[in-house]
Amino acid sequence: MADDWSSPRTSNVFYLGDVLNIEASVSQADHQPLRLFVDSCVATLVPDQTSTPRYAFIKNHGCLTDAKTTGSSSQFMPRPQDGKLRMKLDAFRFYQDARSSIYITCLLKVTAASQRVSAEPVILAALGAVVGLVCVAVLGTVLYRLGATDQYLS
Repeated sequence: MADDWSSPRTSNVFYLGDVLNIEASVSQADHQPLRLFVDSCVATLVPDQTSTPRYAFIKNHGCLTDAKTTGSSSQFMPRPQDGKLRMKLDAFRFYQDARSSIYITCLLKVTAASQRVSAEPVILAALGAVVGLVCVAVLGTVLYRLGATDQYLS
C-alpha cells in the first residue's frame, strides 16, 4: 500500500530500511459484517510457504514476532474498519541469499463483527500472548502490548 494507505503502491521494489505497508481485507458485501484477524504470516523465497529458508513474522495466532526484533519498526496499525487489517513490516533479505523477490503468505481468519473480542486474560492468551514475552496483537480497534505488564497502546 502507499504511505497514506489510500491505494496500492505503484512500485513493488523496496530497499533495506524501507517499510512495507501491508493491508488485508474481507469483502463485506452480501453477508453479515465480518471482523478480520491474521493468524500467521511467513516470508519465503518461492511461493511455497513450507520452503526454506522461511521467516514466520506473525505466529501464535497473531503475535507479530518481528516487532520483538531490536530496532524493528514493524507494527500493527489501528483498524480503519472491522474487515480490514493493516501492518507495517520492515523490508529485509534472507541472510547470504542474493535473490531479490520475497513471497509473503498469511493465514487470515474472520468472525462475525457482532462477536466482540473480550480483553479477558484467557482470551488474550488464546490470541497469542505468552507470559514473559512481548507480543503485539490486534483486538478490535485497540492495540495491546502483552507481556509482564499489559499496556494499552494508542
